[in-house]
Amino acid sequence: MTRAPFILNVTRRLLDGIHIRQVPVPYRVAIGGEAIEVKESCIIVGRIEGYGFDTKATPINELGEVDGKVLDAIIGAETMEGWEIKLDPRNDTLDLDGLKRREFTEY
Repeated sequence: MTRAPFILNVTRRLLDGIHIRQVPVPYRVAIGGEAIEVKESCIIVGRIEGYGFDTKATPINELGEVDGKVLDAIIGAETMEGWEIKLDPRNDTLDLDGLKRREFTEY
């Protein structure tokens, strides 16, 4: 099993009305210690603190809980890198400067 190529994992209940496609060849990944077979993906538009972004997403039945709160989405490293979203562990917040700036360089 390899590192998950997910951009975003999102629960199906949030994908009402979103066009979901079958992946060409299903693959297996581990999420939260559980192996799942990925058979579908979609493109979604989301918001973090009012700032919009779009990304590829993988529908998941459920993602579990953290600190007693049910998770509906997990943003992957590729989405965070692409939109320059950074973790600020000292303040327990997200640095959204790149997402706010809306200017990116493609290499």
